[in-house]
This record gives sequence, structure tokens and C-alpha cells, in this order.
Amino acid sequence: MLAGREIKDELEQRYIELYRCMIEKDLISLSAILDDGFVLTHMTGMQQDKQSFLHSIEKGTLNYYAADHEAAYSEIEKDQVQFIGESRVTASVSGGGRHTWRLRLQIEFVNRNGIWMIGRTVASTY
Repeated sequence: MLAGREIKDELEQRYIELYRCMIEKDLISLSAILDDGFVLTHMTGMQQDKQSFLHSIEKGTLNYYAADHEAAYSEIEKDQVQFIGESRVTASVSGGGRHTWRLRLQIEFVNRNGIWMIGRTVASTY
């Protein structure tokens, strides 16, 4: 089992990978890091399960252009981790123009057979 600092570093890298996949529309890699029970709650309160989220990126309803990562915090408890990442994210949503938001993702990571998967995620601003 990895020590606490190593786990935190791994989760931060997973968070960065999440944004890389969204920006590059790398749906295969994105699908591989999202738990099957993944649900994203957007700033508006709208919820998307894994397949709906992937489909929105694929068809361009959600377009991500850049992410500048500013902070990451995590609390480890056995096989679950509460993680908060803060990034300035440039995106367009549902045909709207490009905007940069200060997004906070509160992520519940779940350990599946030694692999940390991104589970329930709540987006807000900071």
C-alpha cells in the first residue's frame, strides 16, 4: 500500500489527467479513469452519469480548452479519498462562448483493485 504522500501525489496526477483527457477529447483514457458509478454534479446542479458526460464531450456540448491547476487537497480514509482540486478552466458549454472559470472539483476517489478511480464529483466555483 502506498504511503499517504504517495497516494496524494497519485491522485493529483489523476486530477491533471482528467483535465488532459477532457481538453484532448481522449474519451478512451477518460472512460478508463472514471468509475462506473461516476456522477458529475455541475455548478448548475445538473447531474450527469459517466456515459452522458462522455457523450457531451464527444458531441461538443462540453468543450474544454485549457486548465491551469492552482491547488489540490485530499483526505485519505481507507479505500476512499475526498479530493478537492482548484483550477482556472477555459471552456464553452452548450454552444456558449469561451469563458474561464475558477472551478473547484470535489472528487470522491474510489480504490478499485489497487487503482484509484474518479467517482462522484461536484463542480463549484472558488
